Amino acid sequence: MDRYVRNAYAVKTEPVGRGDFEVSAHWELYAPEFTMKLAGSTLEAEYAIDSPRIDGRHRYVLADAGRGTPEDVAGRDLRGRLALVRRSADVSVADQVSTVGEAGAAAVIIHHDRPGFLITQVASPIPAFTVEQAVGLELLARVGSRLEITGIPDSPYVYDLFPYYAGRVPAKIERRVEHRDLARTTAHYYGGTGRGAEVNFPHRPYDSYIIRQAQEVAIPSTRTEWTTAGDGVVWRPFTWRTAGQDGGLLGSPRSYRAGQKRTEEWFAPVMRPGVPEVLEDDDAQWGLPGFREGDAFTIMVRNMLDGGDHFSEREGEARARLYRDGEQVAERDALEGTWPAAAEPARYRLELDVQHSEPWWEQAARTRTVWGFDSRRPAEGKRELLDLLQIDYDVPAGLDGAVPARKPTRLGLRIYPQTHPNALVNAAVKVWTSHDEGASWQQARKVKQAKDGSLDVTVTHPKGAKSVSLRVEAVARDGVSIDQTVIRAFGLS
Repeated sequence: MDRYVRNAYAVKTEPVGRGDFEVSAHWELYAPEFTMKLAGSTLEAEYAIDSPRIDGRHRYVLADAGRGTPEDVAGRDLRGRLALVRRSADVSVADQVSTVGEAGAAAVIIHHDRPGFLITQVASPIPAFTVEQAVGLELLARVGSRLEITGIPDSPYVYDLFPYYAGRVPAKIERRVEHRDLARTTAHYYGGTGRGAEVNFPHRPYDSYIIRQAQEVAIPSTRTEWTTAGDGVVWRPFTWRTAGQDGGLLGSPRSYRAGQKRTEEWFAPVMRPGVPEVLEDDDAQWGLPGFREGDAFTIMVRNMLDGGDHFSEREGEARARLYRDGEQVAERDALEGTWPAAAEPARYRLELDVQHSEPWWEQAARTRTVWGFDSRRPAEGKRELLDLLQIDYDVPAGLDGAVPARKPTRLGLRIYPQTHPNALVNAAVKVWTSHDEGASWQQARKVKQAKDGSLDVTVTHPKGAKSVSLRVEAVARDGVSIDQTVIRAFGLS
């Protein structure tokens, strides 16, 4: 259902006697984008698509601008007022909005010239609304009156509700929902100023494909997200860095408990290649995490993994290479699929270079990750997991993805096998930082190991620096290693 559907109906049925049957509905509830009131009465209206949003309470004097043509506008005082414009087949909405905007109107309402919804898209310099014909006639009768519009450009909350009824359609499809019955997520969206998009897919056991429309979300921002709880619904979130759905990251599927409270961080630094901690049941067959059978490795490493364990499947331009005893044996445009291995024991080096040149990626402009490990053919029919290491970074960044430049930054590092995210490895670790995007590097001198095996690194910043790039090299006692470089790991403010 969307905003243009006022009612939906389902006819009561008797319980199904053969086979399975279910009816469900997905409700997304946000704070109203705006409320429009005239003399205390609320009017139904919509933003024109791509219209600027109103923030806070504003009062406008209504002014009749006819059809919004230069001839109709001539001699009328629209300065600072809300222009009422009648839709006309003789002039485009874009021209109407442009004309009243140039005449000084602060906002515009286009009212339909016939019954029904008026849905239009316009690149408007001023807030633009559409109303049905009846509402337009009501407004025209009150020209000179004050219209109040209160806007909330970005909802501070969203409710993703998914009630379902198995076996029949009940007599009343009503359900009272209390906060204690839902899961609560405090969601942080990191990045530079802009707008992104998000969607949360609800899955029932029988679902194989779901179509949903993404909704815009402000970046950076924080909001509260309430979600239907219970094992019967599995949720799969997807968020894009732009409203045009560029730069997408996918979250792992999960169900929620009633009363559960959690935090989610989208696009949080440090963004780098890796394997998500939470995996799906069938991920293992694709090499998440990597394994060897016979004389073949099966490996998949996501090109981008953010600080909140969200990943991209193929974002960026990537090159992956496999070396055996120093000799290259394979090269591809992604680190996925089956890779050749030799029967005899050998030393392997796996390289993954990823470049993100798109303007919406402020972080991780380039990454280079090199894994080192030894391998020999396992027993016949046996699958042997690979010793590939991974690095998690804890950066005290604000929602803009930056830390204060004026004081030292304390970073946290966790190094562990992809196969066991909670088992930190004992490794010799070196850390380098760069404040000129990799042109020069300085080795960090303050690297301390905590009791749990994690590492604390203190970094100071030179005056005028805009970002910090990181290189971390870790070599475990058994020779397993990782060397990861992230250019523009996080910003400085």
